[in-house]
Amino acid sequence: MKLDFENVKEITKGSLTIKEGEDGYICFDRFTSSQIEYFEKFSDFIYQRSLSNCSTFFEFKTTAESMSFDYSFSHVCTKDCFDVTENGLQTGFYQMEDSGDNGNLKITFTTDGEKTVRIYFPIESRVAVKNVVIDGEYSPVKEKREKVLWLGDSISQGYGTFRPSHVYSNVVSKELGFDTLNQSISGYIYDAPCLEKLSFVPDKIIVALGTNHYAAADFEKRVKDYYEKLRSLYPDTPILSITPIWRGNVILGKEKEFATAGEKIRKYAEEKGVTVVDGFSLVPHMEVYYNDLLHPNAFGSEIYAKNLIKAIKNLNF
Repeated sequence: MKLDFENVKEITKGSLTIKEGEDGYICFDRFTSSQIEYFEKFSDFIYQRSLSNCSTFFEFKTTAESMSFDYSFSHVCTKDCFDVTENGLQTGFYQMEDSGDNGNLKITFTTDGEKTVRIYFPIESRVAVKNVVIDGEYSPVKEKREKVLWLGDSISQGYGTFRPSHVYSNVVSKELGFDTLNQSISGYIYDAPCLEKLSFVPDKIIVALGTNHYAAADFEKRVKDYYEKLRSLYPDTPILSITPIWRGNVILGKEKEFATAGEKIRKYAEEKGVTVVDGFSLVPHMEVYYNDLLHPNAFGSEIYAKNLIKAIKNLNF
């Protein structure tokens, strides 16, 4: 069965807006047009990554044996892969690093009978699709879920895992049944001007920032301004702040600034009624869990998710 634009919208999760171009390709955005314009002025590095489709995925129930679609990559930062899960278990991944920017992808399912399928999009690229075909009956997944807005940097976007279904924010969302909009961007910092009231109305907000800016002179002011604006936009929404996780490559001479960054964040977050989780307790302080001493690898990100889920439950967040 070939899906039309409305059909594709029905099975897509994790995007703020979905648009179809004159060439038939369907594009997915996590940010508003004004936010994207702001990022373009802020820096090209941030702008390119704001256009990526992290935490975007197709989800549907089906008895089909496969699906296929044409894809078109743009704004490629890292190309990683499409990840496939069936009934919550990963059953495949399609590495795109050596593929062309345009092509057709056929995904073969491994579970007989009806299953719930998720197709996670790559983490740090913009991917448009068309000619989406599911070779059998299917139905969108429509159960009501808590809406959660994630605001973070590369760790929450998923850089370093290179496997979308293993990114801690995606694992937490899957396990706790969140309907997620992930507005995390690699390299980003506490930056109040980027915040907007969105058409996506979150039941909860999770913030995980600070590791990219801890040594800057204006760090505390940025943190203070960020939580003031976030609370003004969402005065009654529960907010959780995760302080920076351990990293093995702290800037030489700035060890004290990094060690105290979490407490500085806690101070200004709690002033605005934000619940705080100590990031140092979430990922083991060992190189084996990291891709590059900063970004957790797939293994480390899974452990991050496991420990964050425990913290969320203990806090009744």
